Amino acid sequence: MPHSRSRAAGGPLYQMIAHHNFAPGNASMMFNLDIIMPAIGLALLIAWRRAIAAPLHRS
Repeated sequence: MPHSRSRAAGGPLYQMIAHHNFAPGNASMMFNLDIIMPAIGLALLIAWRRAIAAPLHRS
């Protein structure tokens, strides 16, 4: 079973699309962070993997 945090944005997203519910408690900063933070983490992971995969440049 996937971690419950991975679906944290699903409920508010459904409410915003289906019921046009853009109340501050529903479409808040926490909703934005539920989407932004994993994207930032993924970008950092990709950058780190590329950095360790690149050969060291020695003079």
